[in-house]
Amino acid sequence: MTFSGLISILEAQAKLHESLYKLAQRKTEALKKNDMDALSMLMNEEQKHIFAIRQFEERRVRWMEKTFPNAQNMTITRCIELADKTEREKLTKLYERLTETIAQLKQANELNK
Repeated sequence: MTFSGLISILEAQAKLHESLYKLAQRKTEALKKNDMDALSMLMNEEQKHIFAIRQFEERRVRWMEKTFPNAQNMTITRCIELADKTEREKLTKLYERLTETIAQLKQANELNK
């Protein structure tokens, strides 16, 4: 079984989350400077990122359902367990990268409230 489709989706999700995190950092700076024009532009970009992230999440869910039609609640962690060595390493790195970036993003969003 190959997980190349999932790897591709997760790579895109990781890049989008990292880009969204950079936007959150720029948003923090705009808030500190009270730069409403920059803040408005950043919020528009943020919405575009969120929309794209949702689309890739839907693709990931569809991939899981298509690949494992009889499995309920299939997870990335379970896919890591099922993958061969090369794909396991890629999936593990992507999972860790996504988890770390999402944690950083949550922290940045808390700061920006």
